[in-house]
Amino acid sequence: MSRVYFTDRDLDYRIFPDALEEAGLTVIRHDDVFRDPTTPDTEWLRRVANKGWIAVSGNQDILRQPLEVAALRESGAVMLGVVGTHVPAHERARNFINTLPKIDRLLEIMEPPAVAKIYRPTPKELVFKGKPGSVKRIPLPSPPHP
Repeated sequence: MSRVYFTDRDLDYRIFPDALEEAGLTVIRHDDVFRDPTTPDTEWLRRVANKGWIAVSGNQDILRQPLEVAALRESGAVMLGVVGTHVPAHERARNFINTLPKIDRLLEIMEPPAVAKIYRPTPKELVFKGKPGSVKRIPLPSPPHP
């Protein structure tokens, strides 16, 4: 199955998605679809889910925001959260590529809506030696009670 990965603005416009493309993945960047850099997460999450793309985000706050969680749930989105906002884009990209076999296995069994986080191995130097990180499915927060 050929997957399309949509990278949000939190992952850098060039370094992260370029590395994924160089590894043979099909990547669509946020700004290729949304001209407005302030497009709300709720809007792009719905569009990405509607297209059947995998959302890849560096925004760790999405799961803390009720409107974004509702958009994930209602749209049936599948999102991969790349952990490590303080980590350079080239290192996060290398870890994503190293971890791709694990990501693929998890994507095969996850039913949308779904979220997983991608973590680096420890120590971080192992990323550049090809050691994969880990990928863990994260339960979506429960919707707020009225």
